Amino acid sequence: MNVNDTDPLFLSRRQLLAAGVALGLGTVAEGTGMAWAAEGGVPEQGFRDLQGAVRVNGQPARVGQILQSGDMVETGDDGTATLVSGSDALLLRHKTMIVATVRTGGVADRAVEGLKLLQGGVLAVFGLHPAKIETSVAVMGIRGTGLYIEADPQGQTTYCCACYGAVDVTPEGSKTTKALAATHHQACKVQYAPTGARVSDETLLNHTDEELTRLESLVFRKPPFAPAKG
Repeated sequence: MNVNDTDPLFLSRRQLLAAGVALGLGTVAEGTGMAWAAEGGVPEQGFRDLQGAVRVNGQPARVGQILQSGDMVETGDDGTATLVSGSDALLLRHKTMIVATVRTGGVADRAVEGLKLLQGGVLAVFGLHPAKIETSVAVMGIRGTGLYIEADPQGQTTYCCACYGAVDVTPEGSKTTKALAATHHQACKVQYAPTGARVSDETLLNHTDEELTRLESLVFRKPPFAPAKG
């Protein structure tokens, strides 16, 4: 699929910022996390919940184990894992394999700066810092975002949902970027093709608002769609 900056699905950076303001997000750089600012304290770090087979660098994962830069985390057929690193929280589905890049710093500054998703699905909520997520067919740039990413084991397809915030999706080998900006779910699919990966719109798949709310609670935040108190 040939796309360019005039395609309404492929917004320029200036258009993306404007879209963020129109959606009530403020600017992408600062507004996407304001609705869920931390209430205080440092979130409990490391793996918080483990179900079934979960391994880190080939060894069984432990509750409380801290995610280190370069760690490979794998879940088995029956495995799921929930973890907190800095102000970020992740839920790994079954049959998932990731390699993480984690900022070196204090307990409160262990942001997930990079994530390679080799297969499976990851639901994640990020604090106000830039991060890059890679699959075999796409690279996604984010900041202060809730999103769900799913990659098939054959490396042919990636599903990406900007649950809220902004995501720039760049197909492998492409110079154009699909900009997602949402307050409540906007998704796309990137499909491998010999002439270049193709991008198409998608619907909400395989994740829920309840899961996002739980992840945000682990880092003392609420998603922007949460009802206001009072």
